[in-house]
Amino acid sequence: ASFWCGLRPMTPDGTPIVGATPYANLLLATGHGTLGWTMAAGTGRVIADLVAGRAPAIDVAGLAMARYGA
Repeated sequence: ASFWCGLRPMTPDGTPIVGATPYANLLLATGHGTLGWTMAAGTGRVIADLVAGRAPAIDVAGLAMARYGA
């Protein structure tokens, strides 16, 4: 028999964390919960923009880790 578990990590406020961190080589795209596939294209675009050194084409002001005081 085989077993599978599809985890859907979610943040305490239900909004994903997407964007830069204090570390230059670490970007976050996590906590999408049940909306992972729904938000995948937009999140991918944001991360691609950040990796390329561009300002994200999508506003991510409310998605930063800083909203938790971190």
